[in-house]
This record gives sequence, C-alpha cells and structure tokens, in this order.
Amino acid sequence: ITPADAEDLGEGVVVMRLDSPLFWPNSQGVSDRVRDLAESGEGVRTIVLDLAGTTELDATSAEMLRPLRRQLDAQGVRLVVSCPHPSPEATLRGAGVLEDGAFEYVRSVNDALPINRG
Repeated sequence: ITPADAEDLGEGVVVMRLDSPLFWPNSQGVSDRVRDLAESGEGVRTIVLDLAGTTELDATSAEMLRPLRRQLDAQGVRLVVSCPHPSPEATLRGAGVLEDGAFEYVRSVNDALPINRG
C-alpha cells in the first residue's frame, strides 16, 4: 500500500482503499499502514478501511482488526471498515468481529462519512 492509496477527505477523515484480497501474508502490512496513517500527526480522527476492491478476506485478517481497533481507540482515532461484498462480510461475521463491536462496519465509504460528524 502506497501513500497514494490513502485519500484524505478533510475534517480528519482518511480513506484507505485496498484493491486486493486481504489474507494473512499482507494483513500485517495493512495494519502497519493504518497505524502509520493514525500516527501521521495530520489530525486524523477517522480511518475508513475501504474493502470495496476486496472480494476475499481470511479469518487471520479479520482477527487482526481487534488489536488494531484497540490501539487506534487509545489514540482517539476511529476505525471504520467499509465492505459491500458478501464474502468478506461473512468472514467478518464468522470471526465474530462484527458482533463484538471490534470496529464500526458500513457497506460504503459514503455511509462512513457521517460517523465522523458530531
């Protein structure tokens, strides 16, 4: 993931779009990139991990979201996962991360934007 893959929408919202499957070999790199964005010192308040280009996700990657969310929460940064595809959503549900509130989940980036207001 390169800096060009992260889009700043202003008002502290950054969208990071992933255009490949999210599997255990690349999950740490994705997690590191999200942490880097949060620690950038640019006033980031919300990071939307946009999985619209991801049709596959494994359980290891789903589990990676729990500690990532805890770390971001400690920094005062929200993690929102956006995914319109049924297969990754099923994996997230199967891992229990949707039900236990491991992160905020929406179906589109547009749905994520109001979360930052308030």
